[in-house]
Amino acid sequence: MGENKNKIIKNTSEISIAEIDELIAQGYEHIIVRDGDHKAVDSYYEIHQFRQIKIKIDQFFKPIKDRLPAMSDREKFTYVYVKLALTTEYDQWAATCADLSGHYRELSEDYVNEANSLVGLMLRGKGLCRGYSETLRNLLSEVGIEASVIRGGGKTRRESPNGRHAWSQVCLDGVWYNCDITNDYERIQLMLKTELTLTSDKGLGEGEYNRFVKYPVDATEEPLHTCLVDMPSSEVEALINNATQIVQAELEQAAAMERARQQAAENKGFVRRVRSWIRDSLGKIRLNKGRE
Repeated sequence: MGENKNKIIKNTSEISIAEIDELIAQGYEHIIVRDGDHKAVDSYYEIHQFRQIKIKIDQFFKPIKDRLPAMSDREKFTYVYVKLALTTEYDQWAATCADLSGHYRELSEDYVNEANSLVGLMLRGKGLCRGYSETLRNLLSEVGIEASVIRGGGKTRRESPNGRHAWSQVCLDGVWYNCDITNDYERIQLMLKTELTLTSDKGLGEGEYNRFVKYPVDATEEPLHTCLVDMPSSEVEALINNATQIVQAELEQAAAMERARQQAAENKGFVRRVRSWIRDSLGKIRLNKGRE
């Protein structure tokens, strides 16, 4: 048997659906997404599954595709951040499974790994902190914004019992900021002011976020980037409010279209049933006339 053929990419923006189809035709089996900026854990995807992820990503941006060229990086970032927050949720079941051990941990290994990857958020609509950070990094790459996944631990509202956590660093207008969508998404859903969007290292909370690049915790390294400034809270709030209005309008339109589609399907079914009833009735009338 031949060796597995794998394609390594840094992020999803580096490959199109047409290129994935070419790889499938050439016998490739997996896509490996590697955050090359630091010693990140590679994410492996079965190639047909990755194709579905790429389709979902294209659908994610479809409503604003024509508007993207006129948007600033700050507007693009908050659009992605808010839309991801409004359309997903934290996978508490995966978090519980992640802290199991022995046989039960082995049984849930695949599910937990997927919750920590693009599969969870893009295909299931739920994931863990690393899945949120990795999904945000890849979505931002699609609109030309550089971001990285930071792995660490400490005191966070969404940390696992073993203290591990992952969040993001993002570069806007040449300045690096921290953001933690895992801990921000519920506040966005509730239309509350976010606390961990575009912050400095100090803004994350003194002693609450301890960075290390790979597990286990003794494999410590410096953060990938030093984030020295907080974006003014008034500007962050304005950006998020604007993005929320845009995304909510999209979601309402999508819901209206889905209701219309379901109504059309129901109407079509009703018409089909009426036609069937008419045919049956005419058949009975002809049968009765034949007996006469």
